[in-house]
Amino acid sequence: MHRLGHGAHMTQRIASESPPFEPDIAASIDRIMQGRPPLRLFTTLARDPRLFTKFFAAGLLDKGHLDIRQREIVIDRTTALCGCEYEWGVHVAVFARTAKLSSEQIRSLVAARLTTHAGTTTTGC
Repeated sequence: MHRLGHGAHMTQRIASESPPFEPDIAASIDRIMQGRPPLRLFTTLARDPRLFTKFFAAGLLDKGHLDIRQREIVIDRTTALCGCEYEWGVHVAVFARTAKLSSEQIRSLVAARLTTHAGTTTTGC
C-alpha cells in the first residue's frame, strides 16, 4: 500500500454517523458502495440528512467529462498536494487499478515535483 509520507497524522474532526442510517441515506450509500463498507465522507455527511441529500443532489458524483484515468490523476495529485492522506488512500486503493495507474505512476503523483508524469494522452497531466 502506498502512503503520502508527509509525516502528519490527520484526525477526523467530525464524528461519523453509525448505522442504522435513515432509509433514504442507506439506499444512497448502498447504491454507490455496491456492497463495500461506506466511505467516511458518506457516514460523516449522514449525520445531517439535509446536507447528505444536498450533497448528492448537487451532482458531485456525476461521471463528468473526464475518463476514470484522467479523473484519478487529478484527484490523486490534488489530494497529495493538500496532504489529504485519507482521501488519497481511498482513491488509490479503490480506483488505481481500474484507472490503470502503476505503482511508479502513483509515486510520481505524490512527488513534490513531477519528474515523470502518469502518462496521459492529453496535455496538462
